[in-house]
Amino acid sequence: MNRIYRNIYCHLNSELLSSIDHAIPVVVAQLNIDKTGKPHLEKIVFRNIHALNDCRYENEVMCLIEQMPNWEPAIAKRKHVNSRYAIPVFFELKMYDRFCQH
Repeated sequence: MNRIYRNIYCHLNSELLSSIDHAIPVVVAQLNIDKTGKPHLEKIVFRNIHALNDCRYENEVMCLIEQMPNWEPAIAKRKHVNSRYAIPVFFELKMYDRFCQH
């Protein structure tokens, strides 16, 4: 899962991150991962009030999911199967620093 978060946080729009003053916008995306591992955004299932007031956060998450590399698909009974995940994205520099410091 760290690889997924690294991909998300290291590709966040830096201007968007630097414009945040004190309240942390949060967007949770529900993904469908198909049998090949390709992530598809099903819907945005949560936006806190800080993200709700500015559509740039939701748009950023949608773009990140669209550009995301394939995942390892889920396996059931020795076959790849479709699966669902909810991915929370916290727009805060602390998360960027945690996953993107080399």
